[in-house]
Amino acid sequence: MRIRFKIGNQKTCFAKEAGTIVLLISLLISCTGGVGLGDTVDLAAPVLTVDTLIDTRGNEINLKTYRGLIFVGAEFTFKGTAYDNKAAERLVVEELLPDGSVRRNRSTLDEEPLPILGKPGNQWVLTIRLKEDGERTFRFTLSDHAGNISAESSVKQITLMVDTDGPAVTNLEIERRPGIRYPLKSQQELEDLDASDYIHIDAFQNESFTLKGTVEESFIPVAAELTLKDENGSIVIDNMERNGGGPFSPAWFITHDDIINYSNNHPELGRDYSTGKHYFRAEVESRDQAGNVNTDFFGYLCWYPESDIPRPSVDQAGKGNIVNIAPGLPISIWVSDDDSIAEVYFAFFTLSEWETNIPGMDDEARLEYLMNSSNATAKLGPSRIGAPGSIQRFFATADDPGKGKNVLLAISAKDRKSSGTAGVWKAALFRVNYLEADKPSIVIQSPQENSIPQIGNDGSFTISGYVLDIAGADRIRLAWIPGNDAGKVNETKEGLDQPTLPSGGTIKYWELIPGPMSDAGDSLIQQDFSKPFNIFSDFPGEERDPKLFVLYASSFGGVTTRTFRLSGNNVKPEIDLAATSDVQDILQDFVFRFTATGIGNLDIEIQEIQGISVIHTYTPEFTGTEWSRLIPKADTQDKERAKYRVTVTDQLGNTNFADITVLFTEIPILLHITSGMSNGSITKESDSVILYAEFSKPVQYVNGTPKLRLGFTPEDTSWKLADYTGGAGTSILAFTYHVMSGDYSAKLHSAASPIEAASGNISAVIPGIGGTPAWTGDSGSLQKNKTLVVDGIAPLVTAMDVSGQSSGWYAGRETLTFTLTLTENALVSGSPKLVLSGITGAASPAAIFSRTDGQNILFTYTPEAGEYTAGKTLRAEGIDLNGGSITDYAENSFDENAAANTALTGTAANPASLNPETGIDAVPPFTPGLKQVLVNGEPGSGNLVSGLFKSLSFILDASADSADPGSPRTAQYSLNGGMSWIGWTTGNIALPGGAHQITVRASDAAGNISPVPTPLAITVNGTFPLLDRIICEQPAKTYPAGQELVFNLVFADKVYTLPGTTATITLKGGASGDSQNRIAGVIEQLGDAATLAFSYTIQAGDVMSPITISSVDLSGVQDLYGNTKSGYTAAELNDKSVPDQDLKADAIPPVISSYSPVHFSGSSGSIIGSDRKITLTYSEPVYKESGIITLRPAANWHIPPVIAEAEFLNIPNYNALVSDSAGYKKTTQGLNVQGNTYVPDTDSKYVLSFNLGLDNAGLRIFF
Repeated sequence: MRIRFKIGNQKTCFAKEAGTIVLLISLLISCTGGVGLGDTVDLAAPVLTVDTLIDTRGNEINLKTYRGLIFVGAEFTFKGTAYDNKAAERLVVEELLPDGSVRRNRSTLDEEPLPILGKPGNQWVLTIRLKEDGERTFRFTLSDHAGNISAESSVKQITLMVDTDGPAVTNLEIERRPGIRYPLKSQQELEDLDASDYIHIDAFQNESFTLKGTVEESFIPVAAELTLKDENGSIVIDNMERNGGGPFSPAWFITHDDIINYSNNHPELGRDYSTGKHYFRAEVESRDQAGNVNTDFFGYLCWYPESDIPRPSVDQAGKGNIVNIAPGLPISIWVSDDDSIAEVYFAFFTLSEWETNIPGMDDEARLEYLMNSSNATAKLGPSRIGAPGSIQRFFATADDPGKGKNVLLAISAKDRKSSGTAGVWKAALFRVNYLEADKPSIVIQSPQENSIPQIGNDGSFTISGYVLDIAGADRIRLAWIPGNDAGKVNETKEGLDQPTLPSGGTIKYWELIPGPMSDAGDSLIQQDFSKPFNIFSDFPGEERDPKLFVLYASSFGGVTTRTFRLSGNNVKPEIDLAATSDVQDILQDFVFRFTATGIGNLDIEIQEIQGISVIHTYTPEFTGTEWSRLIPKADTQDKERAKYRVTVTDQLGNTNFADITVLFTEIPILLHITSGMSNGSITKESDSVILYAEFSKPVQYVNGTPKLRLGFTPEDTSWKLADYTGGAGTSILAFTYHVMSGDYSAKLHSAASPIEAASGNISAVIPGIGGTPAWTGDSGSLQKNKTLVVDGIAPLVTAMDVSGQSSGWYAGRETLTFTLTLTENALVSGSPKLVLSGITGAASPAAIFSRTDGQNILFTYTPEAGEYTAGKTLRAEGIDLNGGSITDYAENSFDENAAANTALTGTAANPASLNPETGIDAVPPFTPGLKQVLVNGEPGSGNLVSGLFKSLSFILDASADSADPGSPRTAQYSLNGGMSWIGWTTGNIALPGGAHQITVRASDAAGNISPVPTPLAITVNGTFPLLDRIICEQPAKTYPAGQELVFNLVFADKVYTLPGTTATITLKGGASGDSQNRIAGVIEQLGDAATLAFSYTIQAGDVMSPITISSVDLSGVQDLYGNTKSGYTAAELNDKSVPDQDLKADAIPPVISSYSPVHFSGSSGSIIGSDRKITLTYSEPVYKESGIITLRPAANWHIPPVIAEAEFLNIPNYNALVSDSAGYKKTTQGLNVQGNTYVPDTDSKYVLSFNLGLDNAGLRIFF
């Protein structure tokens, strides 16, 4: 019989020596009772398939048909089948390591056992999780219970590229212009930056910018998507795919539209990025070929549309745009912008020239005037711009020495937008002080010269300033000349210049301490100084007088002095007697109340005076916020009137006084004027306003019809009179005012002398006393007690505006809001309409009432599809009340036909237009076409189509625009599938390299968008993809003749072969002297992978140790874009070859040189010894594989059939069952299983008697 062994299975032990394999034979055949076989020998190997790989993303790859490298992540799953004629027992998974060792899942010695999920059977599933990257080769070995293994059917080998980690975006920066990068920062860092400082010009994004990243990845990244979120976490840009750069250097070009589109499309977020500063945080999600996904988070960028302005600045300018500079030194002017500078103008002026020659009420208005090309040229001279650039520098000096030491420098600049839109202007004004050469300059900052210093209540004030010099001041001094004696100035200067300051004289001297040195620009050093004074202790006897100071500064020999004057403080204290009424009840004490302010401690007294005599003197008390004094009734009961004087003297001696004459009377005193109407009540034309005058005691007699004087404003002295209507005998009299047409008062006022008694008088209980009653003053006035509104004016329209679109054009379903501004607040009931005209496609168009907003009435109109106006000619024809009403708050009715309402309807000759002029265009424009111009460098024609190109130029066909009604149109195209759009007017568009989703549209001024065609997927790449590496699918070992080796060239992008390709790689042996070229031919590749496979079959006699690649010929190979490459030399291949795989070829088979036991030829064979050991010795080292050894007895050994002879003869492949030259036969057909034992089926079959076993001495071995 024949027994087939797989070296290394669990049923076989082995020992290895150089050139020798020793087999220890253990056979599972035994004989019992001399009859039957007992356990049978299973010689059939199981069958294993590895059918499917499920990668990290869940994609299933058919391993039976797929050619090329397979990229997987850290976890992946194999699926297959296992079959055996009895039962497959064990599926062993081994990883073949680069050093030739094996890592098995079943060994307890493995550092990282490979886990198996599922059990071998007809179908099996295996999930593997790995922690290391790289090329990984797995061998699957299926064995049955008997340990049978077949290299052809039971052993499978798969090589994968394993990438356990996702790609990482390690850096993300802003690119404002080519080569200019700016990092992302924290939100706080950006908030702390000054947007007006040109140093931070790149920190504030506007119009457009690019984010550029760097990706680290072991293999090939395939996608990178950018998301921007604002400081509140709201999405600004959602998963934008890269629209520039390459797989390892992705770039995202972002426009103003990209920023605002998301918020515009999601109004519920309430976000508006079109104005103001906004802080966006960036995150990037990237994915590699293995399906690994990673998200990286970065810092913030600042989006600030208003920062898109030029920035004029001066190097030497300090706080307040003040420039201190030495004569002859040029002023360094910078103008910067984040785009480019288009125009720059500047000139010097004296203060008189600036205020006289430049129109404007103030500096701001004059600068606004200069932000215009013609005005700037006329006033500042021609533009100084040279070559365009984002930063421009100029040097200037005052062109006229006669302008003096102090001049003004005006700068006006305009930028140039990269988008082609109109530039923005900015102007600035600088005050230039020319310093004397080699002398320090003294600048007084506070107080201003010839001013009265701000003195505290304690008498303190401070003189402060600074000294400028090229070397710094070594001495700063200050002197005061008493008596304001200018004749002593020279004497004082001499005293200041002495080594030691004089003392004991009338002139006072102070040594000041120079502050720390700080850089003031242009090699100047600034040192601050300050000197506090007390007006009382430092200037005794001259507290209120003007003061003359002399300041002195020296700097290593250079000396400067200057005088400084302060005005005398003769400001009188302020007195306010408003809190004291000039009418008092003679029967009561009264409190004299007032306020007084002045410097230092105040000396205050109250005097009652008569003529020039003082009757009483009172000292008031301070009670927190005011001064007060109780005047007893005993001092006033015999007086009808008394004059009081308040005299206040401050600590400086400044004195002021205020007088008040008080009337003391028993006649009813008018205390208050009020109304029973609630605060805020409004009365209209023909309504009555009821007013009440409250007196200090009952009014017993009213003669005639006294009037109550009223005014519509505090300044109104054209009195409106309310008639007396009752109340005599009580302390409250009633007056009525009838509202007339044209009356209006936001707050009705009573007069300073409220009662007009010309037609009557009011008396008290004392007979004979009459006339106009006394009045307590403004505190009892109507305006102090009530707010009553009088409105006798019907509302009129003063303006009619339209809001919604700044362009003045409105598309279908866009709401126009008409605002009618009335002369006063409006009330609307019902559903009035604003009748419209000029709309084609609409029957009886009218805007419907929406709401009121104070003086405004808002109507809305939403155009339907198909409506349009011939230009901006929308008009309002008038108001249709539609059964409703429009009134003011007083319920005066609105009359649209009133002559004053021309703002609404205009006149017949001149209809009123809307503000701004408005048009409707609810008709979408036609879609432009896309035409090829140049395709791969050759002239093209026809429509643009999807595809892959080396180069491509196209043009837009907007010829259909002339047929569009409505607003002006603009053609646009998009390179990213409509995420952002680029305007086009004329000229070819050359596509840059990269993947594009090209589509086209037209938009009109109303915002209508034409239908957008499905984007054309176009990728432009003019470079053949880089060769990343070369990998052999077979693991590292030595291969014999007939073995196919498949080499995969891994490129950065997909490639394919052309019909008739002759692409090859040339193989050589690494040993010196091997000059034989062995050619591996390309395997057809149709472009669905980034790998190109070459096959070589080891030929007889090939010896390569190791196998190396000397060159690559890529004839007939191109990438998806049509790019080709001739191939690679050995030098170009460099480290991309396969040295780490240690592949070898040995096509010279080993020869058995000796046997043990000694081999006998012929039929006699060799006798196996009692140790059952067979030793084969080869001509060279060999590895354990499979082989066949035939064992048989010399004669008369039969393995009987267990079936009928006729059945045996009918078995297919009968000849295959012949075991030896003697014709002995063997079969196990027809056995039944009982437990673990095979027994004959003796019911229907027979077994021949047999008495020989393997222990028989006649057993021999044949090779």
